Amino acid sequence: MIGFNHALVGGLIGKFVPWPIGVPLALASHFALDMLPHYGIDHAKRDSSRFWKIFFTIDFFATLGLAFGQSQITTMPCMSVAK
Repeated sequence: MIGFNHALVGGLIGKFVPWPIGVPLALASHFALDMLPHYGIDHAKRDSSRFWKIFFTIDFFATLGLAFGQSQITTMPCMSVAK
């Protein structure tokens, strides 16, 4: 499973599931996602393919962007709870 899928599912669980339950559920989702079939090609062929190297590089930066964007959204002053 690509990193973006893991980050997206973990982030959505963290956003919509209360804290004490959300953390173990997000961790369990990682293993559940890894049980799904991946890519459909042999690892050796995938790892030596130029296409997959480019694909995983894009996935890496997309995942970083997702994580950075989420952290910026949650720290914006307009998102804070009024007291």
